[in-house]
Amino acid sequence: MIAVHGEIDVYTSPRVKETINELIEKENYNLIINLEEVRYIDSTGLGVLIGALKRVREHNGSINLICTNPQIKKYSILQDL
Repeated sequence: MIAVHGEIDVYTSPRVKETINELIEKENYNLIINLEEVRYIDSTGLGVLIGALKRVREHNGSINLICTNPQIKKYSILQDL
C-alpha cells in the first residue's frame, strides 16, 4: 500500500510517480493507494495515477484507491481506477 499525504500536484507528482514505478518494476501489479490524507490533487497528479493504471493493466493488474474526501472523489476519472 502507498499512503500519500498533503497535495499531489506538479511539484509532488514526480515523487509519487517514482514510488509507484518502483513498485511496478518489482512486479507489484495490484496496488492500493491511500489518498485519505490528500487534500488536493491537480491534473498532473491525475495523470500519474492514470499512467500507473495503464502500466499495471498491461500485466492484468489493478489500482484501488482509498479515499473518502469529497473534494478528491469529485474527479470522475478516479472512480474508474
